[in-house]
Amino acid sequence: MEDLLKKLKEEYSGFGADAVLIARRRLKNLNESRNAFEKIGRRYPESDRKEEEALIYFLAEKAALKQASKNATDERYREPRQLLDKAASVAKLKWEGGSNLKHHQMKKYLIEEYQDEAGKYPFLNIADKSILETCKRVALEIKRPDLISGQKKSP
Repeated sequence: MEDLLKKLKEEYSGFGADAVLIARRRLKNLNESRNAFEKIGRRYPESDRKEEEALIYFLAEKAALKQASKNATDERYREPRQLLDKAASVAKLKWEGGSNLKHHQMKKYLIEEYQDEAGKYPFLNIADKSILETCKRVALEIKRPDLISGQKKSP
């Protein structure tokens, strides 16, 4: 089993991201083959059964690696996402409170003027473009395209 799994990894290593698709297609073909053998009452070949098992392990390993990578990325960007979410809520509250600041003015307000409860400037170290895009998104969410400078108003 381990030899076959090692052989599969070597065989699929040159395919990059397509390796999983190729392995799934091969597994599907093996399943169809097994069904055909069962339909005619013949015994499924041992070599195919072992290859099928190795493919399942291979795909499970790839899925685990993909999930681990996703979790690491989520963890890495968790704090900046939370800050952007907070910036979005501050901008939304200010705009819903009657402010007519354009999105680029709101960005400037959030970075240079807004202070949290502790008297700190929480958005100072976030990229300007990220805050600008967040302000645009919020303006569109609250159906206020007039707050986005350069954007034509709806008829």
